[in-house]
Amino acid sequence: MFGFNRNKEVDDTTITTGSTQATDPTDTRTTVQEDDFIDTTDPNGETSEADETTMKPMPTSQTRTVIYSMGMPIDGVYIYMEKDWEEEGIKDALNNPDISYMTQKVDIIRQGLVRRFDMTRLKYNKMIRDSEAQIDNLNQFGLGGTMNALTAHIDTCKEHIQKLDELERRFQQDAAELRSMTESYKRGFSYGVAKRAMQTLNTNIE
Repeated sequence: MFGFNRNKEVDDTTITTGSTQATDPTDTRTTVQEDDFIDTTDPNGETSEADETTMKPMPTSQTRTVIYSMGMPIDGVYIYMEKDWEEEGIKDALNNPDISYMTQKVDIIRQGLVRRFDMTRLKYNKMIRDSEAQIDNLNQFGLGGTMNALTAHIDTCKEHIQKLDELERRFQQDAAELRSMTESYKRGFSYGVAKRAMQTLNTNIE
């Protein structure tokens, strides 16, 4: 969906965006969820009333396959952006066609992406600190020659932080490729409202 350049080694990974469904038993690809990469809970331990009740996520049995790389924290951001927001908009509208519901959900979608930027950046910074501590420990034992992998890992983390910063800047600038999340949701919501109206009409005719 998005035209981002990701200079990484890639492999095929099955991304489960909701509840589990039966898959081909001969498919040995790893099943990955957003929670595998990033903790989506509020770092302050607070949960908004809208998140808990009004805007509780709709379950989905859809399984999507996309190309991923090394299983790094930034993957959780891409999973969120590439979610089928149009389908979620349809389902939400069938349950509650109120325009105010749609407006509130659009805000929550945007806030969710900002929160993932922040949490993913914090995760990378922790990974860098942990690697630097290991390098210091190796140096103390005269094992500096064995720390090339740790140095490369730190470089990768810093590269991903720069990519996060770039994505967040484009998000703040309302770039089209990032705005497509909310546009897809609103389009799906409109379809859902129309579908609900047709269902109501058919029921009344019968």
